[in-house]
Amino acid sequence: MEGGDPLKRKPCAKCRTQKRKCPEDCLLAPYFPAAKRRSFLSVHKVFGSGKVAKALKGLPEDQRAAAASSMVSEADARIKDPVNGCIGEINGLRAEVEMLRGLLAECEPEVARLKALVETGQAKTDPRPNEAGSPLPPA
Repeated sequence: MEGGDPLKRKPCAKCRTQKRKCPEDCLLAPYFPAAKRRSFLSVHKVFGSGKVAKALKGLPEDQRAAAASSMVSEADARIKDPVNGCIGEINGLRAEVEMLRGLLAECEPEVARLKALVETGQAKTDPRPNEAGSPLPPA
């Protein structure tokens, strides 16, 4: 067949970066194909490809994809924030959740007031806002 063997696998990102032939039993090939070179380079920079391969080898095959994905996430976070890594992102998201909870707590009394107005039939039907900017009577 022309064009080469269709079953021939393309090299993984590690082998392609190192300009080597990718062995048939390459442990990194399923998780770091050549198209994911940037992900591999991040993981390699933070952890080293040998440690990544060793970590993946020590896991059951059904857990390796999740582990590789986690390593990419952690490596990207470490490159972005070398001191805190993923923990810095987690703490930032926790702070954002707390801020949003506070905003929600501020809005809940107004929502309850508006529901009560609608239930009692006191809500204006005119969609144009009053002087305060609300289409409903002031509290």
